Amino acid sequence: MVDGITGWEGVAARTLTAPEPDGRPEELIAYLEADQLVEERSQPVARAKLSGRRRGMLWALRLFGLALSAMVIYTFVSQVTA
Repeated sequence: MVDGITGWEGVAARTLTAPEPDGRPEELIAYLEADQLVEERSQPVARAKLSGRRRGMLWALRLFGLALSAMVIYTFVSQVTA
């Protein structure tokens, strides 16, 4: 018996308590049943409100990723055909 709860003999008492406001709530996900977990994970998440500068930075990162991918593919193809 852990803190008056039976059936939790192998669990430390600190894992049964709610997390601190700055703590990680993911620790409690381990105790959800399958249908509860599916319901919790299927809730939509609102889009992040980003400034124009951050959106621009993300687009620059996407373009950099595409350019880098193109360079890798070109290098691979040129080495295979050589």
